[in-house]
Formats: sequence, structure tokens, C-alpha cells
Amino acid sequence: MHDYGAGMTLLRLLAILAASASPTLSQAGESAKPFHWSNGAAIATEYVWRGQSLTDGKPAIFGELKISHETGVYGGIWAGSL
Repeated sequence: MHDYGAGMTLLRLLAILAASASPTLSQAGESAKPFHWSNGAAIATEYVWRGQSLTDGKPAIFGELKISHETGVYGGIWAGSL
């Protein structure tokens, strides 16, 4: 049995940020700013990698935050309940 505690809290926070930030960013006039933020969140019924379930048939949640600069430099963070 896994204890997802802090990981699930982080994923919930990422999901809330992704849901609330998207409309704000698109309305902020992104073309005038050198930095661009993007985000995403997903819920899957099962996470399968190379034919094997990594979640033992249980649901999984994922979230990501990315930042890029107009010069092409970028970075990001990804988290999942695996």
C-alpha cells in the first residue's frame, strides 16, 4: 500500500494552478512579454508503461508547469502520483 500524502497535495495544487492560470495568461497579452508560462494536468484511469501497469490498476494524476523565453531557453517540472 502506498502513502501518496505530500505528492497528492502537490498534484492537487498543480491542478488548481493549471485550471485557474490558463485564462489569465491568455488574456495578459503574451506577445509583449519575453517569458511564456504553460501548464497542464491530467487524470488517467491507469498508467501503463511498456505493457506494465505502474499504478496497479488504480487511477493516476499528473501535473506540469513550464516556462520558456523568447530566445528558446525553457524549463519545467512534472509530477505524478506514481
